[in-house]
Amino acid sequence: MDLSTLLTTIITLIFIIISFQEFRLNRFLRLHQQEIAAADQMLQWQRLLRIESIWNLATWVIIILLFILPDHYFLLLASLLLLAETLLVHQMDRIKSKINQH
Repeated sequence: MDLSTLLTTIITLIFIIISFQEFRLNRFLRLHQQEIAAADQMLQWQRLLRIESIWNLATWVIIILLFILPDHYFLLLASLLLLAETLLVHQMDRIKSKINQH
């Protein structure tokens, strides 16, 4: 197994784990949405919902591109996909922490 294949496998596994965490955070936040009292937090939550909707569509486009484009683009696109997913989960986790503080 060469280094590129190993990195691709690791990135794919991390992406699956982070996607599962995103699903869990999304479910938690939707169930506890009524507990968001502050107006700024509600605006942040609504903004995050819009970003997540757009991101879900973009994720499917990137995944389709991974199958269409030559193999040397796979590692780059997978890395960008993982980075964006990580940033989204981080934002969702921040909102969850604010909900849990109240």
